[in-house]
Amino acid sequence: MEDRRGAGEAIRCLRDEGIGFRLRENLRPYTTFKIGGEASLFVEPADERETAAAIRVLCKTSPLFDLPEKAIAIVLGKGSNLLVCDGVVSTPVLFTGRLVWIEAMGGCEVGVGGGTPLAQLLSFCVAEGLSGLEPLSGIPATIGGMAVMNAGAFGQSLSELVEEVVLINWEGEREVLKGNEITWGYRGSSLKGRGVVGVVVLRLSKSSSDSVKKAIREHQKKRRTRQPLNLPSAGSAFKNPPGHYAGELIEKAGLKGERRGDAVISEKHANFIVNIGNAACSDVLELIDYAKRVVFEKFGVRLEEEIEYVC
Repeated sequence: MEDRRGAGEAIRCLRDEGIGFRLRENLRPYTTFKIGGEASLFVEPADERETAAAIRVLCKTSPLFDLPEKAIAIVLGKGSNLLVCDGVVSTPVLFTGRLVWIEAMGGCEVGVGGGTPLAQLLSFCVAEGLSGLEPLSGIPATIGGMAVMNAGAFGQSLSELVEEVVLINWEGEREVLKGNEITWGYRGSSLKGRGVVGVVVLRLSKSSSDSVKKAIREHQKKRRTRQPLNLPSAGSAFKNPPGHYAGELIEKAGLKGERRGDAVISEKHANFIVNIGNAACSDVLELIDYAKRVVFEKFGVRLEEEIEYVC
């Protein structure tokens, strides 16, 4: 927010709308990587109405901000796949941490607020005996973020369970999209860059609480065995190239343990870059570039980041 007029106008409008916000908010606690600088403007709407109102405010003031084309705000949930730059993030950050609710909608359909953590939804599924999400357990993400990224694990993707998505677009309007109207891809969807996911309706299956709980524990045990969950990271650093596993390529290239500052390619799983202390964004970027270069030189395979970069 280099332009003081833009900042002042946005702040005044947000106050008039009763929408919570903070200035110069440290973003490290909001990401699983524990890396990053400050948000010049951090907006925290309490519900769908406030989300739409906040977007309209930012739309009105965005000509006075130095924003990329069509970008009104950076949407932040659990920050589980984000690498935030070390300095000040000038683009407003819209935090979904208060858009948290779960509602049984009849049958096995469940409506979930976009900011609801997966762990909270899984607890609900155990209590209600609803199955389907167990393979995804352990992903430290919100349901809205998982829908945008089409999060997946152990052969299952969230898209297989999505009945409907309510999107607050960058005009502050409410769009209702059926699951089959959304284009789903590997770690991506047509929801990306279109606004804020306010609601995801999931179609689950009836089971017993004990069965759901047991399956969750089994999948979480697999994660603990295979992944460095004891250290801050952004999850998988790279997408799996067609016909390959990114971690296997990085390991075969001899890059396990490679270090820049406090950023290290994990000894446990080579597709994880972990923060062993006070890693900077620049440290991680150096490792990403190095891994891409070495893997291409050795195997002729181009790695593509799964981590999203925010600045």
